[in-house]
Amino acid sequence: MDAEKIKKDPLPAILADRAGIRQANGTDLELQPVYQTWVGATIGNKSVQIQGVGLFSPQFYRPPLSEGKEPTGKNQIALGESYLEKTGVGVGDTIEIQVPPAYDDKDAKPTTQKVTVSGIVRRDASMYIGQVPDVYLSPDLAKHLAQATEMGVNQILVHTQQDPAKLARKLGQYLNDKQLLSQDLAVVTVTQKQSETTAGNAEQIALQAVVLFFPLLAVLVCIGIVSVTFQVVLARRRRETALLRCVGATVAQVRRAAFLECLLVGIVSALTGTLIGWLGSIALVYGTGMIGSLSQTLEVTGIFPVVLSLATGILVPLIGALRPTLGLGKIRPIAALNTQELNKKGKPKRHIFHWILTAFLAVAGGGMWVLAWNNRGSEDGTEQAIALGAAIAGALILMCAALMICRFLLPAFTALFTRPFARKYATAKLAGENVKRDPHRTGATATALVLGVTLMSTILIGTASVQKTVNDEINRRFSVDYSLVYPNPSIPLTQNEIKKASQVEGVSNVGKMPGIVADTITNAQGSALTEEQLTGTSPEDAGDGAWTEDTGESAGSADAESAASTENPDENAESADTENQENTEKESLRPFSLVLVTLPENVNSLTRKSIQQPQPGEMWLVGEVEAPVSDPVNLNFKTGKKLTVKAKAMPKTASGFPADYSAIYGVLSQADFKELTASGVKAQTYGVIAKFDLSRGASDTIQTIQDFTNQFWKIESASFESSAMISSIVTMVLRVMMLILLCLLGISAIVALVGVANTLSLSVVDRAQENALLRAVGATRTQIRRMLIIEGTLIGLGALVVGVALSTLFSWFVMQCMPFAGIISQKNIELQIPWVWVGLVVLVTELFCFLASVLPGRRAAKASPIEALNAADQ
Repeated sequence: MDAEKIKKDPLPAILADRAGIRQANGTDLELQPVYQTWVGATIGNKSVQIQGVGLFSPQFYRPPLSEGKEPTGKNQIALGESYLEKTGVGVGDTIEIQVPPAYDDKDAKPTTQKVTVSGIVRRDASMYIGQVPDVYLSPDLAKHLAQATEMGVNQILVHTQQDPAKLARKLGQYLNDKQLLSQDLAVVTVTQKQSETTAGNAEQIALQAVVLFFPLLAVLVCIGIVSVTFQVVLARRRRETALLRCVGATVAQVRRAAFLECLLVGIVSALTGTLIGWLGSIALVYGTGMIGSLSQTLEVTGIFPVVLSLATGILVPLIGALRPTLGLGKIRPIAALNTQELNKKGKPKRHIFHWILTAFLAVAGGGMWVLAWNNRGSEDGTEQAIALGAAIAGALILMCAALMICRFLLPAFTALFTRPFARKYATAKLAGENVKRDPHRTGATATALVLGVTLMSTILIGTASVQKTVNDEINRRFSVDYSLVYPNPSIPLTQNEIKKASQVEGVSNVGKMPGIVADTITNAQGSALTEEQLTGTSPEDAGDGAWTEDTGESAGSADAESAASTENPDENAESADTENQENTEKESLRPFSLVLVTLPENVNSLTRKSIQQPQPGEMWLVGEVEAPVSDPVNLNFKTGKKLTVKAKAMPKTASGFPADYSAIYGVLSQADFKELTASGVKAQTYGVIAKFDLSRGASDTIQTIQDFTNQFWKIESASFESSAMISSIVTMVLRVMMLILLCLLGISAIVALVGVANTLSLSVVDRAQENALLRAVGATRTQIRRMLIIEGTLIGLGALVVGVALSTLFSWFVMQCMPFAGIISQKNIELQIPWVWVGLVVLVTELFCFLASVLPGRRAAKASPIEALNAADQ
């Protein structure tokens, strides 16, 4: 829970009552104040925002250092490596920290303070897992900056062996009852802190499920490929198996020998793959500096992934070989002497159960889609979750049904592509017939390829569709790439800040947003209005950053002052409450100054569309506004000028004027603003509008925005919005997710393509006699090679057509059920097909299918017709 700004340090009173705290809550308690600061800093020529905490006691946490020592002196700081990149600053050098002026001193100016870099913080596993800060200040410096920025102690960490949740509640209640802590100051245990900074259990499980889903698909594809391969290999040994039965081998012995052979292959493959994956993971994590030491890397990777990888690598070939191995029992000894018996394939199976299961999956998936369609477009969170979950679940179930259909129908469907060329090209006709000859083998291989193509295309189309939909909505809602307003009447933006910001790489243009300050706002009777009266908000709901005329303090700071209570809190509790209430009432009755801004003169060169602005005689209120005063109000200025306007809340359709709930400012029309400045009202710069070069890419745009924002080190009190940032973050997140998922899916695709090569190689062995006959009747080696290449590319083409069609259907439906309601209109949801990426999938798939068929084709073409015919006779 975030704390209100605290001017005084409550820690002395807490420590003074340490004995009472331990007696009431447990003698094992260790308390640690958390001074958190967020200030601007200049490191070399680099301006940054640093958010850090005071150095913790050893029993809580100490950051790992790659260089230097911990910050313990009066003005020392330890910074993460990223802050010092390309600055030339290292351990022992000094940097400048900008300390903002006190809110209760209107005439105070920002100050700078030089601090020494005592050490460099190394990113380690704890920081990545728990989001631990990488900026640490010495206790004295942290306390000073926390008080200067009025952040004070925002949390009290507790180290204990007790139940974290119960202790936090009990201790927090004790401190509040003793008036030692404000109601908004959080008390958390170390365990709770770590839990808060990590994702929730449900989110972790969901993320792990998503991550494991794609390797699981690769495993299923591997099982299918191994099963088909082993079945054909054992089929080539039918005579050998029959001879073994003739000399006394039992069915169990034959099966055991085949099973042990597959087990040996699995063990060797598992050991090799696990070793490569384990070493590759360590090299990636440690080599890129994600984790600082090799011992920590080994600790994070752990032994479980190694065990899981070994078990999976051994089980996959065993499961795949199960069906072919059991089929060896059907080979009778007589088959060794009877060629007809040896080649007997038996009656074709009817596959009744297969089609019943397919129909059940189709009905179940269709039912999930009906449920999703009925809940789509709802603004209720539960219904949105149902719609999206049912859409994805239905898509997966329907994909399973489609794959089961493809296993039987895909060979015949693939052969149809040779129809237009069958009469003219004999090789094309033969390739089409060969695809249909063994539908089980071809169907299994092509289905695995369909799975990979469907998932990859779905990820590509879905990512592009979400990005297109979100970006179009951003362009509809926002007029500018970036806008910032600093509504502090006493501290306008400086020309130097704006100049430095305009020189940031990637900034195309910057426009100053001029502003003036209304000293008071009165009603028609001349009575001064408070902020609450103007905006229609109650005093207790007023923003923490609402500026007052006299002190500039937030309305909630009175409560905070009571937190730093006295040596005898029990005796002073009642008086503190009374004083707190009186201060709050006085605070809410004070008149206030209001910053009024308008659009820059060169606004048309900064926007992507026209910016809506108030009409003359109107004033928009930006910030926490509920029901503005209904009667016209007078804006009074130091020059004696007065302007009567109608106060309104900023329309939701307006953009360009950033809003948050920490401060209130007003917006005037350009006509009213010019009239005021012409009468002598002094105008200064209180905001900027910037245009960026968005063609530089998402990551460069984000860096530009960060560098631009860092030039205004008072940003913690500013209101700003950036459609370019939102768009770039969405683009970057989607692309990163897309690349990760494509890498995971690439495993299954590669396995499927290996299956294509395997299938064609086994086809060459099975059709040795046929290929010899073709050579004998005049077929050239080129024609034999071409026939195999066409057969391989046909399998890939059939898989591509089905996979792209399924992915388009799934992407369209899931997009219709995305939880955009209330944010994006249903009519604005778009299906975007990234033709370049999909074309790349098509090209790569066909290229790999071509390469997979080259070696089998060459092997078939090199065979001598006489040798092949002799081999067939034996």
